[in-house]
Amino acid sequence: MRILHVINTLCVGGAENLLTEIIPLQNKENIADILLLNGIMTPLKKQLEDNNYSIYSIDINNNIYNPIIIFKIIPYLKKYDLVHVHLFPAQYWVVFAKLISLSKIKIITTEHNTDNRRRHIYVFKYIDMFIYSMYDKVICVSDKTKTNLISYIGLEYNTITIYNGINIFKYLNAPVADRREILDLDETVIVVTMVAGFRASKGQLTLIKAISNLPDNFHLVLVGDGIYRKKCELLVTELNIVNQVHFLGIRTDVPELLKMSDIIVMSSHYEGLSLSSIEGMSVNKPFVASDVDGLHEVVTGAGILFQENNNIELSRILYKLSVDKNMSLQIANKCLQRAKNYDINIMIDNYIKVYKSVLYLPD
Repeated sequence: MRILHVINTLCVGGAENLLTEIIPLQNKENIADILLLNGIMTPLKKQLEDNNYSIYSIDINNNIYNPIIIFKIIPYLKKYDLVHVHLFPAQYWVVFAKLISLSKIKIITTEHNTDNRRRHIYVFKYIDMFIYSMYDKVICVSDKTKTNLISYIGLEYNTITIYNGINIFKYLNAPVADRREILDLDETVIVVTMVAGFRASKGQLTLIKAISNLPDNFHLVLVGDGIYRKKCELLVTELNIVNQVHFLGIRTDVPELLKMSDIIVMSSHYEGLSLSSIEGMSVNKPFVASDVDGLHEVVTGAGILFQENNNIELSRILYKLSVDKNMSLQIANKCLQRAKNYDINIMIDNYIKVYKSVLYLPD
């Protein structure tokens, strides 16, 4: 099979990270390439290019919302058996490209989130109903993602669940980053880490407030970038904890940074199925998350959940984990066992089964 994945960019994000793991595995038995709406160079893109995977770009003034992109996509539809689309607006542009070109190509999309801003704007409901109906399959990354999508647009016949996965052993067996070299901190400091893009849905502000409630031997490491980073930096300054919060930007050594940490947190307002949460649980460290869609079902019974936006509760959990080593070890072990349920090879096998089914190929 010749498979084309279409995504907006390869900037930091769960879907983007997932795709960089998918491409090498799918290329073992098939041809899987990537088409970017914005080909800006990022560490994830460089990582794939350095390993000689094919990445194509449509660059129209770095504007992924320009409808001219529709016509730039059309030539690619003739070169592949199937197109697998990730995220808005790529989901829209591929559908329109297929319609305009009268192409018969099979198209699949993955729904990565349980919620998004479009769902709160009335007119988009009817546009989304049409767009999703045009896909041969809509893959949801969790049962809650599927339930929410069906509730929103009312389509069920073409919707299935395939849980996201990661390369567990890439994280579990990663070397430990040197905190003295990276942060100029010693082993007496409690390092709390969150890996996520700086977007409104990710909730870094809650975690920053929680750190401000704790003794100054607690340090927060924030990995990622995005439009909300400046707002987070301003809050850190206002709370006078500049020396306790470290903004590391986009990194390619995330497994090593997670292994360096004492506690890992995800304070999102919603997720689809959070890859960062699975990554955080796979390094044998205690994991703490907000009790919201996309995190609840992954973390319940393994890590610790706190009420969304409740920085006081979060700070109490972090402090207790820092002083109760037995509790910390027990939570870490439960998290690791849970993470093993989300092996990326299972996900890839399920993707291939879907591809073959829509192409009417023998399993």
